[in-house]
Amino acid sequence: MAKRRLTLIIILSIQLLSILPFAHGTTGVPDQVNDPLPVPSQPPDPDYWYQAWEITVMQSFTPTAEELWAVDLRLSNLRADRASVVVYVIIREGAWDGPELGTASASVPYTDWPGMLVQFDFVPPIDTTPGSTYVIQVKASAENWGVYWILRAYNPYPGGIALYWAGELPNADFRFITYGPPPTPVPEFEASIVIMVSVAMMSLLIFRRLPSLIRRP
Repeated sequence: MAKRRLTLIIILSIQLLSILPFAHGTTGVPDQVNDPLPVPSQPPDPDYWYQAWEITVMQSFTPTAEELWAVDLRLSNLRADRASVVVYVIIREGAWDGPELGTASASVPYTDWPGMLVQFDFVPPIDTTPGSTYVIQVKASAENWGVYWILRAYNPYPGGIALYWAGELPNADFRFITYGPPPTPVPEFEASIVIMVSVAMMSLLIFRRLPSLIRRP
């Protein structure tokens, strides 16, 4: 009987742990990807970069997911005098001056070419319509100059274009990855119910075992 109870406790614990990541959220799964590897070891033409400083640089994209959980941007911080630089990302609907749907920020450590993927998480996730156009806008304050967003030439991404304050950056797209929700997420309410029931059953089993544990010499 004791072995059965112990086995049941272990099974319930595994079920509880398997639910927690979905209940508390994850990065999601890649949706739009424009960062093929390997990145060239040097910044030759046609792969190059563009600085995000006071002015803004942007990339439009067309999601297939119904939510945007995060974006990865390949950035370089050339400020050798700064351990890290804060960069801000704004997601807009439709165009560079469209409605603002969400914002996120992240610190970019010092790194030369070919840069590094820096993740920006949106909490809560941003609702998106598959097939519609959205814009990733990257900004850095005047004191945070020196951050570059790396580009790819020859318009490799068919779902959008690269932009900056003066208009379209011809023949180029910025390197990025967008993330949508997991394919089969557990609804928060359902996950909460399962967690509460599991905890209650585990507590009951442990409580029923306490007398025998206390009587032991």
